[in-house]
Amino acid sequence: MEEIDSLISDLTAFDVKKYYDMDFDDVVKIAEPIITKLNEIGRGHIDKIGSLLNKEETWSCYFAIKILRSLKDRRALPYLIDFLKRLREILDL
Repeated sequence: MEEIDSLISDLTAFDVKKYYDMDFDDVVKIAEPIITKLNEIGRGHIDKIGSLLNKEETWSCYFAIKILRSLKDRRALPYLIDFLKRLREILDL
């Protein structure tokens, strides 16, 4: 349980100006080991990964979407659907 919390914390650490000022590919490259590890252990922690979808314009949200997509687990669908609904409201579609 501590490992997942640590990895989630590592992802949210990207949600600071330093990383928003960096090139997209560079940030993704730095985050790749964390993403890979969450892909390995994520099936049992979809709720924690899904909780990162609450802030649409953050790196951690982007990474969470990437991870949930790669897990291909139906339990991720409610998180992704809620995210898309909120995004639709934000974009006023």
